[in-house]
Amino acid sequence: MTLDRRTLLTGLTATGAAAPLSAAYATSTPGGGFGMDVTKFRVRPNGVDDQSRALQEAINAAAGSRVPLFFPPGVYRAGDLVLPSGTHLVGVPGASRILLGYGASLAASSRAEQIVLSGLTFDGASRPLPEKRGLLTIRNTRDFVMRDCAVVSA
Repeated sequence: MTLDRRTLLTGLTATGAAAPLSAAYATSTPGGGFGMDVTKFRVRPNGVDDQSRALQEAINAAAGSRVPLFFPPGVYRAGDLVLPSGTHLVGVPGASRILLGYGASLAASSRAEQIVLSGLTFDGASRPLPEKRGLLTIRNTRDFVMRDCAVVSA
């Protein structure tokens, strides 16, 4: 018997083994039906107003549910965001930008676990930051991952 892709997929579907494969695909595709979309929390890409409060609500909800929070392409103005345990922020590399609007830093985490930042640009707007603070301030945080991100004008 020759085993080709169609036969394999038919067999996996019949046995129910394909479900984990499709779940893995959905979680690897931004906006592909996984996690939460930041725009569902009154956050608007390219808005001119500071969106810190709505962004914080979205971050807290997604982190509390331990699901990724997706940022569609655009600029999001914010400051003094807190990244709790379980935060997983996902954007489109080069197209999803969080711009420092006000505050001591863009985002901070302290004594948290399992934080992932992926595909986002963090923009400091060339503003001076207070001493001992960075645009992103991560302290005493376990399992911190930052990939495909850029930090600019900091």
